[in-house]
Amino acid sequence: GNSTQTPTLVPTLSLDRILGESLLSRKALILIDVEGAEHLVLRGAQRTLDANPRHTWLIEITHTMHRPAGEGINPNLEETFRQFFDRGYMCHTANDSRTPVDIVQVRRAVAGEPLTAHNFLFR
Repeated sequence: GNSTQTPTLVPTLSLDRILGESLLSRKALILIDVEGAEHLVLRGAQRTLDANPRHTWLIEITHTMHRPAGEGINPNLEETFRQFFDRGYMCHTANDSRTPVDIVQVRRAVAGEPLTAHNFLFR
């Protein structure tokens, strides 16, 4: 429900630039909760996504929450999940059920079927 009439300029650095080589050859848990801007964080984390050994990512990815007024389903939902799936990551819901999530479920969500969770674990 954020108004598009009052934008705020926020200076940023990419995750790749912030981390540099600090995680080189190390595994890490990366937590992302950026209220709907996950796809932007991941665009600036290509080197971190491709790291070996692979990191574990815990990310809040919402279907319809934290969207600008008038915008329904997250238009970057599939792109956000694809950043992981295209690299061979597996996804599970980050709740007690730990339900596997695949691209078919994400595409159903894009078509309007709600996701069963909004926190996801990628390994």
